[in-house]
Amino acid sequence: MEKLQVCRLCGKSIAYYVCRLCGKNVCANCYDNGICIDCKLGKKLKSK
Repeated sequence: MEKLQVCRLCGKSIAYYVCRLCGKNVCANCYDNGICIDCKLGKKLKSK
């Protein structure tokens, strides 16, 4: 059985997703449309 990992962003929930940009294991709260919130925020900052 595979060991469950904790979200690398919030550290509170189980990480069920992997960001397609940076590869971080993240929970549902820190994941949006295939990418983590860190990458999403970085993407928004770069586009301005």
